[in-house]
Amino acid sequence: MPPGMFLKSYPWASNLYARQTGFTTREFCAKQAIPYHDTMVPLSRETFVAYGQEYQLRLVPNVERKTLRVLTRSARAGLLVPSISPAAGCETGRT
Repeated sequence: MPPGMFLKSYPWASNLYARQTGFTTREFCAKQAIPYHDTMVPLSRETFVAYGQEYQLRLVPNVERKTLRVLTRSARAGLLVPSISPAAGCETGRT
């Protein structure tokens, strides 16, 4: 998604799940003084990325940053094999 674009979904439908309160897009925008309305103000890509990064820092702080370089099909039916930098091995099923 190019910079400057807006999410297709409404802001109220763009929340990441959290067991505790305080992690909705509405609450994030209020804390950051970003204009928000459930349906009348679209959520920008930049705002959603910042929301996701704040969510990750506060709720899942031990995530290792990796770069996906290539995704190839495995010889095993339905599995995808990522090429990640720095190198790490894993397989994932198709969803």
